[in-house]
Amino acid sequence: MKNHLIINILILFIFFSCSNVGLNTNKITMINKDINMALENFNNVKENLKTLEIELNDISSQGGNLIAKYDNKNYIKYIESNIYGELGKIFYEYYIINKNVVYIIEDKIQYNKSIYEKDFQTESEQINKYIIYQNNIYKYVSEGKMEEKKGQELIKDFKSFISLIKRENDKIKLLYNFKK
Repeated sequence: MKNHLIINILILFIFFSCSNVGLNTNKITMINKDINMALENFNNVKENLKTLEIELNDISSQGGNLIAKYDNKNYIKYIESNIYGELGKIFYEYYIINKNVVYIIEDKIQYNKSIYEKDFQTESEQINKYIIYQNNIYKYVSEGKMEEKKGQELIKDFKSFISLIKRENDKIKLLYNFKK
């Protein structure tokens, strides 16, 4: 009898630990609703936002650039990073949704050979979507489902981009609140 109870508890533990760690379905629905509203709002006002562009010369063999869009109150609304390499490129779009959520679109493009070789072409493209929520990274794995992504690389990159932007313009502010 005790063995059946222990087995049932383990099965429940495994089931709940594999599903949307830290985010239940209602929370995901609410976050997606906030993201959709913010993206719609961003698309309506992006032409009126201020733009700051920064060259990223030392980030890869082919360099890159960073574009920040911010409002009249100097709050960052959007960051785009473009990093170019000999064998591909990677683009990130960061949408600052509110003080709790950052929505990220990652677009990785790989070439079949070096850009220095004749007739190089795109070999593959992979688009991933993430959110930063309460200092954790969650990856969209299917409609309405997210899984926690281990590692903090996207958060480190985001923070370094914020630092670069603030170095260029110290009046710019970030709405997102990094929790200690």
